[in-house]
Amino acid sequence: MEMKIISTIINPIPDEEGFHVFQCDKCNKHFLIAPLDLNENTDFYCPYCGEAGGYMTFTKSIRKNIFKDHPSSIKTENVETFENNDFDIDKIQELLENLKENPMDVEVLEYSIAEVVNEDELTKYEFICCEKIIKIPFENFEEVKFCPFCKGEILLNVIE
Repeated sequence: MEMKIISTIINPIPDEEGFHVFQCDKCNKHFLIAPLDLNENTDFYCPYCGEAGGYMTFTKSIRKNIFKDHPSSIKTENVETFENNDFDIDKIQELLENLKENPMDVEVLEYSIAEVVNEDELTKYEFICCEKIIKIPFENFEEVKFCPFCKGEILLNVIE
């Protein structure tokens, strides 16, 4: 009997301005960055504690919670799970090529920012050093210590 392989992909839905929500595993705080402001395959930093990581690093906790909260069409007792947090463009292209050769059923779970943070409590801040914007919960404003793009000194302009 051939085993049917099922893969679950957890996909974020950005807000209307293209921002994605991230969560630092070290301090558990949320922040939003527009991926277009990030350099491909380059680490960025938690604006609160300075922890370095990439897109997959700062969405790890969120993805685990989304997977846990959404009933999957697969029976978890028969599934071996693994996680790959170091995907880059080349690895994604390789995965797509492998899917052409070895098709598998794929389940896509999408999540919105509203499932992670209250969007009404978010405020935009511009980092003067890089002239880039992030969104954070207003209540966390005084806890921002680092620019997430260059880890430089914090000099912020409140935009909203």
